[in-house]
Order: sequence, then structure tokens, then C-alpha cells
Amino acid sequence: MLIKRVKKIPFSWKRVAVIVACGLLIIVLGSIGLKKYTTMVLTKLIHQTVAKSAPHLYHVRFADVSTNFIAGSISLHQIEAKLDTGAFNKLKQEKNEPEYVLNNMHIAQVDIEHVGLLKAIFTRSIDIKSVLIDKPSFSMVRTHIALPVKASLSKTAYQHLAKYCKSLQIDEMRIRSLAIQYRDSSAGSQKDIQIKDMTIDIHGLLVDSLSQYDKTRLWHTKDVVFSIQNYEYEIADKLYKLHCDEISGSIARSDLKFNGLRLTPQYAEMDTAARFKKERERYKLFFEEVVLDKINYPLLFSNRRLVATSLSIKGADIDIFLNRAVPYGGPDKARNFPSLALKRAPLDVQIDTIKWDRSKVSYSEYSLLSDSKGQVVFDQMKGQMQHVTNSSAAIAQNRFCNVTANAMLMGNAALTVKFKFDLADSLAGFAFYGNLGRMNARILNPVLRPFALIRVGKGVVENITFNGEGNTHLVKGKLSAKFSQLRIGILAKDAHKLKHRMLASWYTSILILRSENPSDDDGLFHTSSFVYQRPAYGSFFNEVWKGLAAGLMDNIGL
Repeated sequence: MLIKRVKKIPFSWKRVAVIVACGLLIIVLGSIGLKKYTTMVLTKLIHQTVAKSAPHLYHVRFADVSTNFIAGSISLHQIEAKLDTGAFNKLKQEKNEPEYVLNNMHIAQVDIEHVGLLKAIFTRSIDIKSVLIDKPSFSMVRTHIALPVKASLSKTAYQHLAKYCKSLQIDEMRIRSLAIQYRDSSAGSQKDIQIKDMTIDIHGLLVDSLSQYDKTRLWHTKDVVFSIQNYEYEIADKLYKLHCDEISGSIARSDLKFNGLRLTPQYAEMDTAARFKKERERYKLFFEEVVLDKINYPLLFSNRRLVATSLSIKGADIDIFLNRAVPYGGPDKARNFPSLALKRAPLDVQIDTIKWDRSKVSYSEYSLLSDSKGQVVFDQMKGQMQHVTNSSAAIAQNRFCNVTANAMLMGNAALTVKFKFDLADSLAGFAFYGNLGRMNARILNPVLRPFALIRVGKGVVENITFNGEGNTHLVKGKLSAKFSQLRIGILAKDAHKLKHRMLASWYTSILILRSENPSDDDGLFHTSSFVYQRPAYGSFFNEVWKGLAAGLMDNIGL
């Protein structure tokens, strides 16, 4: 049997180099060709997508599209989109304009990493490991509130996407250094919001035939986490600046958190009042932490309804000042009673519980009668409100909002109060109960001297209990104070005003009225009734305070 010998080809480095070079050339030429093809397809896809989503409304352009077939990466540079105002005005005349209108948009760069390009080309399924959108900025206007579209008529994101691919999956997407100018004109009045330095992280984006009906996902994602650093907003009248160290939230956790939230007045107390011809409160606010929990984000974005389980406030410091020397000429302050103010909120609100802790409220008022400023301080505040809502359906089921609060009055006496607000009452009806613990009566001087022109020389208050009810017209109730060794001095700027009390000096001698309750003589315990008619300039807290003050004055014999 003959065996044919195969001629052995001698080894040659030159031949190997030629083969490798040819292979590399094929790969390079293939990559260049694929890059051009991919660039052309991407460019066409971007323009088609914009045209389909908003026909003839926007002009889109970008400086460059670069791809790396081997690494599976795509980069788009200097992307711009501009509104075609002519096309928009035509749609507006036809009353067919979109709910949200993007005026201008610019993105510095979009980096897409680890794209399955071959899978995308041959199976029309796009799988992406990560996307980075760097320094996007845009201005947007909400023109109106769109009517709900029937599910049978509306298309899902997948149904829009199906013309181009079978599925889209992005594991991680980050939007970095986002700047937004947003105007909401949907409710009649214009409200502008500007946001800078916002970061958004999107996890587990999936659009396919199954996920389109997945109710566990919002906007086809597993989670959207966002944060805004050092947010600032100047109030329109330039009297205040709003600042927040950080705003953050998560769609999956259903929360929203504000850290270091403060409203800072730009002028001193009396200077603020001097800028107006009519009486106006001045506010200085600080909140260490505010957390909304279990928010229904879909309802918030689609229907402007704020539904949440709880709102927690920690480390609040609220300072309010009012100059009574400035004449009152504004609207009736009845509109700011808690239940009526809630009805004027720009959103439908339904919060199960509002809680606060480690908080302080200070109210001060300049009195023309005494030519001085009085102040009352509640610190170490802790409490909660239940069933806070302006929703008609929720109020129909339960019309009452209950409030319980504890505080230290002037840092000395323990105070407990309970309020019950009738959310359905057009006159903002309410009922209340309270108890003030043991204290040295002299701590009330910063309140009593400027407002009531009386001074406590000495005395011990064992407790004060009170209860009552009221509305925007009046408050009435009962108050009883248990006290001993009480000495009161009555003050007057003008002696003529107090002739009927036979007082003729600014600081009178100590006047003994009812120094003990119960009385040492007969052991009777005196309880006072009070009724106070609210004037138009009287706020809710002013009405309650004036009613209680009337009861207290009667209780001590003034």
C-alpha cells in the first residue's frame, strides 16, 4: 500500500505576520464599517423616535456619535433639542398641544457601556450594562392637566418600542449634574422651579412584552433614586430665601427626605414690617429633617395628589414676629385657620399622620400699647396630627383631624394640648383641651407685661386646665387655675386710662387681687368662663390665646 507523503511546509515568521496582519485588517475594516453602519442606524433611530413621540415639534442634532464595537460602547456628544414654536402654536390653536412641552435641551455627553451590539442587530433585543448622561439641562412647561386616557386607548411604552426592537434592558443609568427650569401653568397661575446639581440613578429598566403590565415597576424600573444638593429658591418678593442642604428620595422605598431645610428672612424684624403699609407676619424657619414616608408617587406625578402614610419632622425651629403698630388691611385671617388653609393647598393632600419631635415655636409681637415686644416660647415640642387631608372622599369617611402636642412653656412648665378640627365645617370649627403644669408665675411676664400691661411679682401656679370650642367667629370655654401667693402689679403708660382702678403710675405697688385659688377663706375653687369674638386681623392662635387670656384674667380677679 502506497502512502502519499505530504510535503512539509517550512515555518516562516513572515507568513505568520502576514496572516495576523490580514486578520487585524479585516477586524479593523469590519469595525470601521460596523461603526459607520451603527452610527447611521443610531442617528436615524434618534430622529425617528423624536418624530414619533412628538411629530414635527422638535429639531434634534448632535455633534458626534462614536462607537467601539469590540468594547460594546457608544458615545453621543453635544446633543441639542429645540422646540419648533410654529408647530407648537398650531397644535395650541387646535387645542391639541402636549401636556408637557420641552422648550430647550442640551446634554454634554451620553456614554453607553457594554451594549450587546450583535444581539441588538440580529435579535432586535437591546441589553445595556450602564448608561451615563452627563450634564443635561432643559426647560419644560406643563401647559395643562391631561384628562385620563382609557387603558384600552392608551399605548404602553413597549407598544411604542416594538416597531424598533423586541426588548430594552438597562441595568444601571445615572443622570449626573442635571439642571432643570420647570414652569407649571396647568393650574392657572404660573409657578417656576429651578433645580441644579441633581443626580438620578435608575435601576433595572426593562421594557418588553411581559414587563409592560408589571405593576411592581414604576416607569418600567425597579427603582429611581434621586438627590439634589444645596437647593436654593428666592421668594418672589425677595423677602426670603429658601435653602435645603439635601433633597433625596427613592421610588421603591416610597420616601422623600429634606435635610437642613430653612426659610431665611432677608431683613430684621422691624425692617421687614417697615417695608409694608399693612400688617404682615415675618417668619424664620428651620427644619433639621423632614421625611415623607410611603408616598404614592404615581398619584403625585399623574394626578397632583399627595398621598402618604406619615410626615415626620425633627429639630424644627419656628420663629414668628408681628408688628401690631402697622395697621391691618389684609384679607380676613379666617382663611388661614388650619382646616381652611389646608383646603387651599395646591395639591390634594392625604397624610395619615404628621409627627414632630425636638421642636421649638417662638411667637413675638410688638405692642403699640406698651411700646415693647412680648414673646411666648414653646420648646421641647413633641406631638402628632392624625388624618390630615383636604380630599372630599377622605373627609366624607372621617371629617375630624385630631392633634396631640406636648411642650415646655417658656422652658419651665409642661404643657399638654389636644385639638379636634372639623375638616368639613365651612367655619373651621374646632374643640380643644389643655393642661399646664406647675411653674413659677413670673415666667409669664414676657407675655403678660407687653400684651396685658400686668406684671407678676410672685406666685406659684400648680396647674391650669382649660377646654373650649370655636370657629372663625369666636372662641368660648372654661379655664381654672390653681395658684397660691400670687401678687400682681398693673402697668399703664397713661394713668388716665386706669382711673377707674385708682392707679396713677407706670409701675404700681403690688396689688393683691385673688392671691389663692382655692381661696384660703372659704376653700372654694374658682372656674372662669370666657368668650372672645375674633376680629378680622385675628389668626387662629391669636383667637385661642385671647380667649384663654380672658379666662386667666378673670380667674385671678382682673
